[in-house]
Amino acid sequence: MNNILSNKVYSDPKGFFTINPPDGWNVQDFPSDPRGKVKILCNSAQNTMLQVIAQSSPFDDFEALVRNSELEQDNLKTKYNATITTERCTFDNVPALRANMTFPGRLKQMHISFILGGILYNIVYGAPPSEYDAHFNKAQASIDSFVATPKNLSAEEELKHFVATRIRTAKLNIEIGDKKRAIELVDEGLHRSPDDKTLLELRQKITDNRD
Repeated sequence: MNNILSNKVYSDPKGFFTINPPDGWNVQDFPSDPRGKVKILCNSAQNTMLQVIAQSSPFDDFEALVRNSELEQDNLKTKYNATITTERCTFDNVPALRANMTFPGRLKQMHISFILGGILYNIVYGAPPSEYDAHFNKAQASIDSFVATPKNLSAEEELKHFVATRIRTAKLNIEIGDKKRAIELVDEGLHRSPDDKTLLELRQKITDNRD
């Protein structure tokens, strides 16, 4: 494909999407994650990647997704002095939200989020600011090849997605030092899955290491 995209289509083993990776980029999937998830890593530029996550949508509609995104962006602006611009667009013929984020001296990202068939899709291209433009065209071509294939989830699958998201988001908040928010997220997971071993261990870890 003109040396831009790989001639091998990546099919999410969970069945939520397909995508053509940029040519020469390495695919990392996550078989233990119940959600559809893949990272596609640029082998010539450190910390440059595409990531796709497909999960049961926690939002009733697109407007709820937009409101939640606005709250998250306010938090990122406050904590990291991030510059963020957003625009409404369409993706896969459905309403989507595109956000461009710059974390000074650290990272530049493009996020595309949309809901299709009750599944929330998040597509992210990220790179250090010095590498972002050099690899953008390949990343965009790969994103343009993306095809969502939503499917009906059982109540058990939906719960697994909910728990996985709370675990991942809690860990991200631990990394940035927001242990209070991390505990809130873990407790949200335990409210629905009180015997989940990973959530219980994570909560104990946070509690043991609180200042």
